[in-house]
Amino acid sequence: MRSTYGGMSIAVGILLFLVSRTHLKLGLSGVLIMMASMAITRTCGIFIDGSANNLMFIYLALEVSVASAAGVLMLRQNMVHGLN
Repeated sequence: MRSTYGGMSIAVGILLFLVSRTHLKLGLSGVLIMMASMAITRTCGIFIDGSANNLMFIYLALEVSVASAAGVLMLRQNMVHGLN
């Protein structure tokens, strides 16, 4: 479990960092997709299971916040550099 969710998350984070240094839009897209997917599936899990502790809601808030920040940065990037 640690290697799958911890190690994979670290690897994806490093990959997105490296990609975003040369391809910012691609890196932001990756962050947006990953965080939005995590927030959506966490929300589904909360509804399906019928209960969640406070930590799950904190994670959900962080996922939504990071996805929103990536979306805003993508929009800002598009406004500055055109809609390429």
